[in-house]
Amino acid sequence: MCKLLPCCIVFLLFLFSCRNQDNSEALRAINRSLSKANEVLAANNETVYWTLNRKLNDSRTAPKAGLWEPPALAVKKLSAEVNKYVDSLKQRLSALKNNDERGVRELYEKEEVKLYGKLVKYAAEIVNVLNPTVFSAYPSLHQRLKKDKEDFRKEIAERLNIKPDSLSESFNIPVNWGSNYFEHSMPLQALIMLNKIQCDVLLAASILMYYCSNQVGSMDNYFTVFHIIATLDSKHVKSGQTIEVNAGVGEFNRLTRQSIEIDGVVRNANDEGLVVHSFRAVGKPGKYYIPVKIMYTRPDGITDTISKKLEYIIAK
Repeated sequence: MCKLLPCCIVFLLFLFSCRNQDNSEALRAINRSLSKANEVLAANNETVYWTLNRKLNDSRTAPKAGLWEPPALAVKKLSAEVNKYVDSLKQRLSALKNNDERGVRELYEKEEVKLYGKLVKYAAEIVNVLNPTVFSAYPSLHQRLKKDKEDFRKEIAERLNIKPDSLSESFNIPVNWGSNYFEHSMPLQALIMLNKIQCDVLLAASILMYYCSNQVGSMDNYFTVFHIIATLDSKHVKSGQTIEVNAGVGEFNRLTRQSIEIDGVVRNANDEGLVVHSFRAVGKPGKYYIPVKIMYTRPDGITDTISKKLEYIIAK
């Protein structure tokens, strides 16, 4: 959708360049379609955020979601603030008569600096929600985020028709920025241009929100695997003695990677969530114990620990 809409907008603006009043019905149809497209984009952004927010309530995705939901929420709020302002301009345009070209020019001259300033501020702030220092404990992600942030800065500035070097509190409005679409336009034509600006704002938000959500991954991928767990009550018996077998099914989450400590050392789990640890039994004949401790997160988000001592015997 994000790649298709800009192409549609180029086509719309081509039609928009026609100043013939006989095309007023066509322009109204274009404006309605663009407004509907913006509604779809806004709803899509809400769905992306809702999906990310839902991951906060799942113990499997909550740790990552806790890092990426705040910037996504910030983008959502920043986008809403800009679009609220543009909506106010659209309301003022709607109050003008159909052929009030002067009213459009006066509105543009009054709001030009404020409109461009809001877009400049928006372009800078939605990129700055990505803070690489938050991920300094993850060197590879830290470096990748720094690079991605700069790429986003350029892409979003271009999408909003903002010069990258103007992304600061002191900026100069480029010559003819917006004047070709506002100074000699009827209210309906100016309204189409404001809808186009809103579309750019929503698309910029979509880029950042999808990025945040994709860093967490899909909950559908956080599946569990099962293994047989079977133990003998003794591995050292004499002929005729009874051996008790305990067996069951163990459920292991493949991606939560519980912290498993064996003999005082944290061991890395394999791709199936299991730790396989081998050691050489050295010592005098007798009973020995090896401690095992598992730290895990319960479905309610509370961290819990299970400890057990495994007994083994070195025979004479």
